[in-house]
Amino acid sequence: MPPPNYFAPEASATAIEKAHSSLRARLRSEDIPAPQGPANPTIDPQKHIYAKLQAIFSQDSYGQADSNACPKSSNLADIFALYGQDIYNLSIRAVQAAHENTSAKISAFHAQAANTSAHTTHLYNNISYPLSATLCQSENFPSASLGRHMRTLHKRLSAAETELDRLNEEWKRCVGEEARILSARAGTGSAGGGGGESGGVARKKKEELVARIDDVVRKRGEEIDELDEEYRHLLWTESNRMIQAMMAD
Repeated sequence: MPPPNYFAPEASATAIEKAHSSLRARLRSEDIPAPQGPANPTIDPQKHIYAKLQAIFSQDSYGQADSNACPKSSNLADIFALYGQDIYNLSIRAVQAAHENTSAKISAFHAQAANTSAHTTHLYNNISYPLSATLCQSENFPSASLGRHMRTLHKRLSAAETELDRLNEEWKRCVGEEARILSARAGTGSAGGGGGESGGVARKKKEELVARIDDVVRKRGEEIDELDEEYRHLLWTESNRMIQAMMAD
């Protein structure tokens, strides 16, 4: 009986088509091709691969060949089987390594994207948080929100403006009183020489009143300067704190 012709065109074309179809199916699959193993888990997978390849290369392809050529053919089949086994194992290891490398890169990118998203959310929360509700701390005044400090400063500035208006009215009354005294002095001076003493007393009172008014104005001006300096320091401290917090994040 002649040996079957495994290299016939029809058989070869059919085998190639099946191999290509199977290869395309494996390439399209997202699963890693597991090493081919025997049905019995107790059998060594490497021996199973070798046995399958050896059986393929040594099956009845030689038919009724000379008995002296059988050992050589068997040795050649063993060599092909070992070589095929090495290629198969090398291919599986390469595919597994590539899959692990790709999975590691995907995991790293996912972690980086999650970190970036969290950082962006934190920055947005800091920016969108109302400045008036931000708490500030200082050794010179109790901790409170910026809105509360602004309202307190507004009240103090309003009180200072009211005090300045009152002092302005008092100053106007003093100027009017001074003009009246000077007019009276001019009248008494023309009437007789006894007005010199009363004029000196009036001048002294005027100087004392002017000094008192100047002192009050100076003190109120210093208080206003202190309020302005405190307000500027508060704004600078809070702005610097927010900038440092955003840079730290």
